[in-house]
Amino acid sequence: MTIDHYAHLSNFVITPIPFRAILPVDFDSTGAFVENPSIPATEFDSFSGVISINRLAASMEFVGPAIDLVRHLWSCSGDHISHLFNLEENLESLRNSTEELKNLRDEVKAKVASAQAQSMACRPVVQGWLQRVEGIEAEIRELLQRGSRLTEEGCMKGFCCSKNCWTNHKLGKKVAKRLNDVNDLKSKACEFDEVADRHNVVSVQAMPDSPAVGMEPLLNKAMKLLADDEIDILGIYGMGGVGKTTLLHKMNNELLNLGANHEVVVIMVVVSTKNLSTIQHEIGERLGWKSQAQDQRDDGVVDQHLTLYIFNILSSKKLVLLLDDCWNRVDLKKIGIQVGSKCKVVFTTRSDVVCGEMEAKEKIKVECLDSDKAWSLFKEKVGERALSLDPEIPDLAEMVARECGGLPLALIATGRAMASKKTPQEWRHALTLLRKSTSEFSDHSIRNDEIIRHWIGEGFLDGFENLNEAYDKGCSIIGILIDVCLLESGAHRNITVKMHDVIRDMAIWIGNGCCERVDKNLVKSGAHLSEATITEKWSEAQRISLMHNDIELLKDASTTCTNLITLLLQHNQTLRNLSDTFFQFMPALKVLNLSSTSIEHLPKSITHLVELRFLDLSHSRIKQLPGELKNLVKLRYLNLFGMNFLEMIPQRVLSSLSNLQILNIREGCYRNWRVEENEENVQDDGEVSLTELEDLESLSAFELTVYSTVVLHQLLNSKKIRACTTYLEISQCPGLVSLKLESPSSSSSSSSLATISEALTPSRLTQVNLRGMKNLQSLTICDCSLEDLSINFKEVEKETISLFRSLKELRLYDLSDLIITCEKGSTSHQCFQKLDYVYIEDCHALEDLTLVLYLPNLKYLYVDNCWGLETIISNEDRTTIAKMNPFSRLRRLTLTVLPSLHSICEHALPFPSLEVIAVNWSPHLLKLPFDCSSAQSTLRSINGPSDWLEKLQWEDEKIKSQFVPYFNKPYLYP
Repeated sequence: MTIDHYAHLSNFVITPIPFRAILPVDFDSTGAFVENPSIPATEFDSFSGVISINRLAASMEFVGPAIDLVRHLWSCSGDHISHLFNLEENLESLRNSTEELKNLRDEVKAKVASAQAQSMACRPVVQGWLQRVEGIEAEIRELLQRGSRLTEEGCMKGFCCSKNCWTNHKLGKKVAKRLNDVNDLKSKACEFDEVADRHNVVSVQAMPDSPAVGMEPLLNKAMKLLADDEIDILGIYGMGGVGKTTLLHKMNNELLNLGANHEVVVIMVVVSTKNLSTIQHEIGERLGWKSQAQDQRDDGVVDQHLTLYIFNILSSKKLVLLLDDCWNRVDLKKIGIQVGSKCKVVFTTRSDVVCGEMEAKEKIKVECLDSDKAWSLFKEKVGERALSLDPEIPDLAEMVARECGGLPLALIATGRAMASKKTPQEWRHALTLLRKSTSEFSDHSIRNDEIIRHWIGEGFLDGFENLNEAYDKGCSIIGILIDVCLLESGAHRNITVKMHDVIRDMAIWIGNGCCERVDKNLVKSGAHLSEATITEKWSEAQRISLMHNDIELLKDASTTCTNLITLLLQHNQTLRNLSDTFFQFMPALKVLNLSSTSIEHLPKSITHLVELRFLDLSHSRIKQLPGELKNLVKLRYLNLFGMNFLEMIPQRVLSSLSNLQILNIREGCYRNWRVEENEENVQDDGEVSLTELEDLESLSAFELTVYSTVVLHQLLNSKKIRACTTYLEISQCPGLVSLKLESPSSSSSSSSLATISEALTPSRLTQVNLRGMKNLQSLTICDCSLEDLSINFKEVEKETISLFRSLKELRLYDLSDLIITCEKGSTSHQCFQKLDYVYIEDCHALEDLTLVLYLPNLKYLYVDNCWGLETIISNEDRTTIAKMNPFSRLRRLTLTVLPSLHSICEHALPFPSLEVIAVNWSPHLLKLPFDCSSAQSTLRSINGPSDWLEKLQWEDEKIKSQFVPYFNKPYLYP
């Protein structure tokens, strides 16, 4: 047979006629050949009729080979034609089988959830089956949707066009494949006898650990607290790098060594970037839950099945959960953990606030190491070999270790880095670098209010209606920084703070834009500089600190410092002069601190500091304020505190500072206030008058020391100045005999000074009334002939505001003739609500201090060298004392050189807040007002000479045994 014959036959075969109607064979859904039951094996039909194959074979010799060719072609294309012609039927089968598969999937999921709720773990084969089902569902849904669209278009059967034919073929192939997959998954599901197995939880996993110097006491304390049945949540907090994670790892390994005490110990890192869902799944996996990445939700919503799983596992086991690096509260109940006797939680954090949010029953603060332990840790990391290479190295190494400030992370990192250094030169170079970085401020305390005032000067605390709101915000920020261990309490708790060297370096680095090449903050504090020059670096800097140096000469190189905002030169005692052009090229300067320098005059170029908001000249040697200060109209804070050399404040200088909010002129020697009855006749070149300050509408905090009764009269007769005075020191004031504290609208006949002319005659002056000083926070009376300090509590009953509602501090000293009298009222407890500090010294006429009964917020009481003082609280009946509840907030009581003192109070007092009582040179005080309920949970120490402590008398031995352990116990007090 020729090629043409085959070609002709091929054309005939592929002609678009119904092949299944003319062929003696058919195919099933798999593409296999079967006989066509509708046509006899000997004949087939065409469009024109039925032709007998036998007759065709008899007349055509080549029919046999042609049939073989047809069968060959059909074997190649049968699968494809099957996909095309069975598409509708397969789609329906796929739809039905998929529904059956979904039902099986839901049934298997329900079995798995039930098993997991019984602390069982899903079998891997079942987990894999569920994942295959989830993966195939979306594709099947799309196939069924495509099939529905073809049905709607009428293109499911026949040959609408060649394009639809090809599309239907591809769809049919996919449908057939997925139908087989679904049937396979259905059959696999029937093979699951069990969907889960019992899970064996590993009790404790050992964590990497290394010996840590100085950690043993903390570890012992933490393990003791963990063993306490009353403590279910323990917080461990401290600054970064101090060893919190190390302590947690040691606790984990200690629990591993203990064995059976706890059945499950889970340790994990939380950090701020993990949401609750992630934390839950990590804990679940530790307890045997087989989770997948897609199970963890980005929105942090927890898995309720996993919650039930965790809860059921832990309901029959004792758990210790160790959470490292918590930045926020972790809601343990939401993830299935019920804290209690069977489940305990220990967490680490940098923030004391988080300890509160996590409801820690106890907390441990991890502190930096003391010098001995720091040196031991440093030696361990450096190694004995490196220290023995040269006789000079050990001494240098100790100095390097000291520069690390006791911070374990710094000691370890520096020690490892220095382990390879072999020569003294290398060690000296490292020491130089460290000293340049850390200076001498690791233990330097700074007052909170000083920080806040600098913030106000820079504009960080703008946007508040008054100064008190800004100050409160500043205190809140400082509190937050302490809570997260970026600041530490300073030498005086709640008054000062300090910053660790490493934190300080980090802050400077961040302030410089995290780039060493840009000195936005140029800090050379405590660097022993004897001179400094304005260089190109100054032109780039925004803040420069040269405080606490020995600078004698500050060279002016006429460099333009257009970016400079803050310049701190305080505590350079040898700095005497600044050139006249020094401030000429600092147009943006907002904060200038020249305090505690020996500068005698301000350069005239200060007039160029038109943006200046903060100027501190305290404790300087300046003799006269220059008239150029008038131009500093944006100035908000002016500090002239302790300026013992100040002789002249020109008229109209202070009153020109229209935005001034804080003015401090106290504890210096300035006493040249102009006092005249007719202010209109005053010459412009004269000295300042207090009445000028009435023009300062923004002034809200005025601090002043008054040395004459005339100035005191002028102050008290000015409603504006009286209302904004926050600190008042009355010193010397010849002729002042009596001082009365009473409410603003008191009907008392006694008054201030009638006229200035009368005040100029001291012999006629007998009494001054401090009325209307509603914002007074601190009152000091000293070194004068005052005989009577009278406090009228009766008038308070008529007032809606308390007497001296803002007063926090009261100091009385060098008042040898002073007697304090109190006119009591039924509502006396409303007075002095904020007064928490009282200091009394050299007041020999005082016999008692019953005044303290009316100080409900008193925290610190210091009494020194008062020869006539016999008792603190005079004889009052027990009922009155109980009603007044004295010393309810007292923390520290110091009694020194009181030779006549025999009693604090005749009755025992509860002292619920007392921490320290210190008594010295008071030999007749032989009994303390204590009983078994006094200072039960707060007392830290009872300090005094050993012989005095031995002579103390007690009601009974039980009380004595309770307080003896506190005798001279070391205690760091504020």
